[in-house]
Amino acid sequence: MARASLGVAGGDPPPPSYEETIGIVPPTAAAPAAATRAQPAPDLSSITIDGTLIYPTLPPATALYELSHDLDAGFNKVDISRLVPRTTDVTTTSMNPRDKLIYEFKQVIFSTTVEITGRRRSAVSGTLYLKPRIGLLKQGWEVWHTPASSTSSQRVGGGGHPDALLFRLKGSWNARRPEPLRWEDASGSLVALETVWQRGEDNSRPRLQILSPLPDGMMDILVTAWCARIWIGQQLRLAEERERGVSNFRRRMAYSSGVRRDLYGGSGVVRRF
Repeated sequence: MARASLGVAGGDPPPPSYEETIGIVPPTAAAPAAATRAQPAPDLSSITIDGTLIYPTLPPATALYELSHDLDAGFNKVDISRLVPRTTDVTTTSMNPRDKLIYEFKQVIFSTTVEITGRRRSAVSGTLYLKPRIGLLKQGWEVWHTPASSTSSQRVGGGGHPDALLFRLKGSWNARRPEPLRWEDASGSLVALETVWQRGEDNSRPRLQILSPLPDGMMDILVTAWCARIWIGQQLRLAEERERGVSNFRRRMAYSSGVRRDLYGGSGVVRRF
């Protein structure tokens, strides 16, 4: 006596499910992936700054980062937020946009060093420092990381500090013959080229060309350091302009005082020549 088939290979097919019977096809596991593929990831090989937004120079020009203030507006502190999900983070699609603040940077008092502090758990722990390096013919900057466990005496510039060098910026700031600045990693490998912003020129914007792919965390640090370098340059320029204005005012006051002394002498009476 033949046994009834239970739906194994070679037997009758299994009965249709309830969803198939009423005409409802459940979503497949590949549907979310297909929707994700419909939106290509932004191209990070070349980025630029326009006001407070940082976005690719190639389409789709979706804003990648946002600054709290213009870099040349003279604010004492600037925040930077990431506007696109991390490529390695699958949970960011439901994040609150207000929770995307990653770093803030400000000038260390009585110094040209910039202090960069993480504002999210995804940011590097501890503190980052953007420090100037002055050479005989060229100048540059370095990005150092001080772990959170370091004491104040071990911070950047102190003896025996355990800080790690992350990036180094090299190049020549020649206004007449501007050339791209070189961003290198700690081993000296070229990471990115920076096109210097020419103040006063139309259609001149800062540009960073990424030559070596970086993990999301290091990319955030590089972009933040790039913005901080432009910002501190503007801060120093504004300070020089204020100092120049004060010096001019003092010279005018000294000149006026000298004229009054010549006219009135020490007694306040007009001299007769």
